[in-house]
Amino acid sequence: MIILIEGPSGAGKTTLARDLAARFNLVYQHEGPPPSNVRALTHYATLLHLARTYYPGVIYDRFARGERVYGPLLRNHDGLGADGWRVLTRLLRASGARQVLCLPPLGACFEAFTASGGARGLVSDPATMRAQYAAWREQSCAPDWTA
Repeated sequence: MIILIEGPSGAGKTTLARDLAARFNLVYQHEGPPPSNVRALTHYATLLHLARTYYPGVIYDRFARGERVYGPLLRNHDGLGADGWRVLTRLLRASGARQVLCLPPLGACFEAFTASGGARGLVSDPATMRAQYAAWREQSCAPDWTA
């Protein structure tokens, strides 16, 4: 079992992922952006391979979907690109991975973001917070969301 928890900063992903990992005896893994010296597709494909090979169940707190949101906002490009996402979507389907989107109201995200002191590098100000929230809402309507 592979579960991918995705969503904006302050959405409750970590709380949900840790609770599910404890309840269902899953390996908890927090992921950030891919290392700068590794192609995004290679990084995520390797994580899926390792999960299928070595873990009876794993839950990822963030995964590749964040690259579609944070890449353009923070680095001016999506490291996967359209072709990379098509390949990764096939890998996700083949692995049986389930994606879960945490998308509470923007106000709840702002409140959690402020209470935690900010999202340590992903989002640094309210304008960026609003932009990444809007991008997550757009991602939730993507035809490949249910991969």
